[in-house]
Amino acid sequence: MERTEGEHHTPDMGSEQVNLLISLLIRFPQVSAVHYDPADRSLRFVYLLRDVHREQLHSFVEKAKLYLQTFHSIAPSSVQAPKVAAIQHEQAEDLWVLQIRRDVASLTYEEINLVNEVVADSLGEAVVCDSVENNNDEFFDEDLAIAALLSSGGAFGNEKLSGFREKGRVLVFSTPMNS
Repeated sequence: MERTEGEHHTPDMGSEQVNLLISLLIRFPQVSAVHYDPADRSLRFVYLLRDVHREQLHSFVEKAKLYLQTFHSIAPSSVQAPKVAAIQHEQAEDLWVLQIRRDVASLTYEEINLVNEVVADSLGEAVVCDSVENNNDEFFDEDLAIAALLSSGGAFGNEKLSGFREKGRVLVFSTPMNS
């Protein structure tokens, strides 16, 4: 997937936040959308699934919770405990929508990578995925960018951000919050 720069006419939308959403969507093609919610300072990762049964989703949720509990139990003491952590799924016509919400302050690249590995391992072919050329150098660059942006603790503003895919491009939009 090609990284392209768009025009940003919203003065409060920081480029670090936009770059984080873009990098996440480029690096993890199985993620259909990423949303930032300033109300609880969280990221919501959205996966679209087809031909999956409710039992598979319940099994995935239990497996993901176990993996994440284990991950956080062995994480260095410098890593904050999650303040926001939720996994939800709902059916929308022929697709299932899987949403994983995490607070930005305690989220690490390693945890995001773990979640995506568990999604791929548990749900495999059911995940609707953008067809992307597997360019390991590009993925490595995105890995570094994501890790740096998360570890910098870049202050997210008071705008809702939504990043998603459309026709092979990644788009990010912002919605100012009413004060």
